[in-house]
Amino acid sequence: MKSILIIADSYGGPRVHANQDECVLLEKTYPEIIRQHFDGRYDVKYTALSYRRMTNIADIIRSQPQADIYIIQAGIVDAFPRPLSFRATMTKSFFYKLLRKIVRLNRAFFIRYFRSKPWTSLIEFQSALQQIQSAVNGKELIYLGIAPVNVFQNKQTPGANKNIALYNKTLSDYCATNTISFLDIEKEFAPHPSYEPFLHALDSHLTKDGNDLYARMIISEVSAMK
Repeated sequence: MKSILIIADSYGGPRVHANQDECVLLEKTYPEIIRQHFDGRYDVKYTALSYRRMTNIADIIRSQPQADIYIIQAGIVDAFPRPLSFRATMTKSFFYKLLRKIVRLNRAFFIRYFRSKPWTSLIEFQSALQQIQSAVNGKELIYLGIAPVNVFQNKQTPGANKNIALYNKTLSDYCATNTISFLDIEKEFAPHPSYEPFLHALDSHLTKDGNDLYARMIISEVSAMK
């Protein structure tokens, strides 16, 4: 039996919301929907992790070289404009904890006037794609484009969707040049300007409908492979 490894960021995991009807349970996440769909035909494994960057993925692939198909959904952590560096965001020091609390009071202000840089430069992003392709070593590879954020999140983080579009173009161009499957999430979202059917109004992560969409796109792409 052939195997599939889905490598996802937090979009591939469960979500808890105050409104129980909006919660996304594990069985409703797109990786689990795919696993259930292909049960008996493919051995599907997946990993979903918050703050997963494209720059981390080649090492994951090298640690799990047995898969026949690799499906990668990441990039928003790389592309998102940030008011603080990766180190300043992750460190547990008292000073930076306090600084993060201050920034959260008015994230948009700090991004507009103090710092607006992604954690991964375009050059680093392109290098990560090359390393991933090398790690895959000729096996099937499918990329999902980076989902745009909803209106609320784009106001909270000015320039977010502009950056996402730029990194998506870099990703889609790389896939076209290297004959790699690319699933265009931005195009799928485009008929819905607010993205509300697919993204939660507050945290801009996938809703149940968003997970269903991702699952359908991936299942269709895998099913078309010979």
